[in-house]
Amino acid sequence: GLVSAGATLNFGLYGQASLANYQAGGYTSDLSKYKYSFFKQKLINKAQVVDTGLPVRLSQGKLTSGASSYNITNNSVWNITGDLEILDDSGLNSVNSVILVSGELRIFADFKPVNSSFAFISQGNITVKPEVTQINGIYFTDANFSDSATTNQGLKVKGSVIAQNNISLLRNWANTYKPAEYFVCDPSLLINLSSLLGTPQINWQEVAP
Repeated sequence: GLVSAGATLNFGLYGQASLANYQAGGYTSDLSKYKYSFFKQKLINKAQVVDTGLPVRLSQGKLTSGASSYNITNNSVWNITGDLEILDDSGLNSVNSVILVSGELRIFADFKPVNSSFAFISQGNITVKPEVTQINGIYFTDANFSDSATTNQGLKVKGSVIAQNNISLLRNWANTYKPAEYFVCDPSLLINLSSLLGTPQINWQEVAP
């Protein structure tokens, strides 16, 4: 999997990267142009707007805020004004979707729908609550990513985490032989979302008279 941060990586008291922190210190990339605003501009014509002035909750396959409710359909893009809270992953099997969040993204439950690909692009912080054990998908933030400190619970990420500012990996197992954070590469996420996130290629050619 991919873990990328624009500033610093915090692996907690016992955490470490590979030998000599190679991935943390030996890799550089220019993420400055790839911000929430970039993706919003790219996807705005495809997006369905959720702007109720209240926090939006993702549960039972729907985005809900107050009396408003929206079913997440396959190959859909959503533009949420404000914060998003993920409460469960039910009703989202075999669904591919990109969700833009202008505020913060808070994850309260495991998110691992079957045969699905999700990308969450947040302008604010992404926080994974301590009771969460696994999240699947692409998680991008202009700000900070944190998985919340635990004393005996790790976190598995099947996908990618990208933060323009800081990534704080704070999990801990009582059994120190277990990896506190476990990232698994899943190329199918990008393949399944290519029609939403990809850029079409057009070849111009003069037709002979």
